[in-house]
Amino acid sequence: MRPIFALPVLALLAACRTDAAEPPDGCGAGHLQSFVGQALADVTLPADRTTRVVRPDQAVTLDHRPDRLNVLLDDGDRIERVYCG
Repeated sequence: MRPIFALPVLALLAACRTDAAEPPDGCGAGHLQSFVGQALADVTLPADRTTRVVRPDQAVTLDHRPDRLNVLLDDGDRIERVYCG
């Protein structure tokens, strides 16, 4: 009888896998990571995609758009982070 009870437990454990696939780079942020640390005025952001520049304490919408490039700035207008969303 024990093997019968083990099967549902094994099925539940298999559903709890923790390895996640790398998120897709729909906006090309992976190619722009070299911009991090540079001043916004010194870089040319791609004109062929939707880009959102976010300054500290700026209100932004919480909608997720995988094709949108987000550029987060610090207080000195240096790029802190570049990501899709």
